[in-house]
Amino acid sequence: MVTTETVKLYIDRLCREIGTTAAAIHNPKTGAWYFSIGHSTIEVFLTSVGTDEGTLRTFLRCFAPLRVVPPDNLNKTDFFYGALEANTRYTGIKLGVIAGRGLLCAIAECDIASMSYADMVMLITDTGHSAGQLDDFLQQRFSR
Repeated sequence: MVTTETVKLYIDRLCREIGTTAAAIHNPKTGAWYFSIGHSTIEVFLTSVGTDEGTLRTFLRCFAPLRVVPPDNLNKTDFFYGALEANTRYTGIKLGVIAGRGLLCAIAECDIASMSYADMVMLITDTGHSAGQLDDFLQQRFSR
């Protein structure tokens, strides 16, 4: 079973491979590591949630901010319709709004229980690539 410490070692390894350190991209205030992929910034963090059986499951979660949600209801409706349309185009990614920040984000997550190093790298890079594609789609749709 993979532990949070193992995932942190994976992150250290990835950072070394891309020429940085985990400490350099970690924000102690948020508990997240921040990777840049293309024009996307991927916020990577660990989250534990309780199960109905009373155990904890830990997930590696990746958030990539895409666009600011429009403040007015008419544009917001069109915006969310477009976001839902975009959401059907990309596998493994869901869209969500971060409460209090007013940002639409691409989100991917995976239970770490059997996560390999390659699985982690794929989760982060796929999130970055999909976020770039989603951002391009939304930019074309809403930059009129």
